[in-house]
Amino acid sequence: MVKYDFDSDDMERKLIIRRLEKIKKSLIKRNKIKDIISSEKVEPYVIELCGLPKTGKTLCIEKIKEFFSEQGITVKVLDDPVTDLTYKNVRNMPSLKFNDHMIEAIKKDLDDAKKQNPDIIIMENGLIDSYFFYQELYDNGQMSEKEFQKRMKMLRDDFKEVDQLYIMNASLDEVYRRDNKVVIDFLIERKQNVDRFFNTLVSIGGSKICEINTDSIDEVYTPLIVIDSITGGFLGKLNENNKSSSEKFMNNFMEKLNNDEFKKDLPSTQEKFDLDESTVNLELEKYNKLLNSDNMKLVMKKD
Repeated sequence: MVKYDFDSDDMERKLIIRRLEKIKKSLIKRNKIKDIISSEKVEPYVIELCGLPKTGKTLCIEKIKEFFSEQGITVKVLDDPVTDLTYKNVRNMPSLKFNDHMIEAIKKDLDDAKKQNPDIIIMENGLIDSYFFYQELYDNGQMSEKEFQKRMKMLRDDFKEVDQLYIMNASLDEVYRRDNKVVIDFLIERKQNVDRFFNTLVSIGGSKICEINTDSIDEVYTPLIVIDSITGGFLGKLNENNKSSSEKFMNNFMEKLNNDEFKKDLPSTQEKFDLDESTVNLELEKYNKLLNSDNMKLVMKKD
């Protein structure tokens, strides 16, 4: 699992520069990505963003779609499934049956989206997020140990449908500060539920999971972290033990990416992006909130 966190103290200039250089070098390769995707793509690259309300999911999704669309890469966004489940035969179902039905509805929506053949599919509080509710039902005595373990087996299978899961995490105080209309009792219960289920989720999803702390959200830099992570997956940086549903595509992609004929057509970093002192200063100005804040530090850990 990869974890990104924002904290205080020691935000060094060289950390920002190093991060910008890494991101920009990866962006250069996007000049050729579309052509390779068009000829080799087997299935869309599926990502899911989940988390409490007001943790930056919608902001990130908008920026992700905008960024990749500008590269000619098609992006399909699936809405939060709760807003779609208004059928009369679902409303009055017991909680366990309702959640089962919701997962089936999400999987159908995902299958329908795949038939449209986009390059990337983004789910907000989608397939994997729905499994958090089983923890709540189990803790409240509304489902048996046998039923719970059955759903965990289903989770292992359904995780094969998702290439990357981003958990957007923020403190309850910060979420409530952003929107004091949110019901605090709901937030507390939901947060406790997420925390209890987190270790189970990591044990199943492993390196597919990326946790991002969004107590401090920068409208440019926070989405950029997600975009950079997606780019890494898109370029085939998948753990050998974490086979994605797009494995054939990723293998073919990497073969072409490493081909000498392909490499020689790539512009150099300096040709595409000028990283001299003045350019770095301009980039840093874009992140002035990040640099000037008392409670900002980028720490990247691999657990």
